[in-house]
Amino acid sequence: MTAYAPAFASLLLLGGRTADLFGRKPAFLVDVAGFAAASGRRASSPRARSSRSCSTGAECRNRTP
Repeated sequence: MTAYAPAFASLLLLGGRTADLFGRKPAFLVDVAGFAAASGRRASSPRARSSRSCSTGAECRNRTP
């Protein structure tokens, strides 16, 4: 078992409990906003910009960071 499985299970339980307390729609909107913020943060990181310049997998493997 990897660390992904317990992390996913705990967040799934937390999300379900939050939806029970506050309603499905508010919980969904908060989750979508969090996902968008995390995606935006990842897209704006310097490491993401350097990896976008590779056109093939072989090019990216041969580059030094």
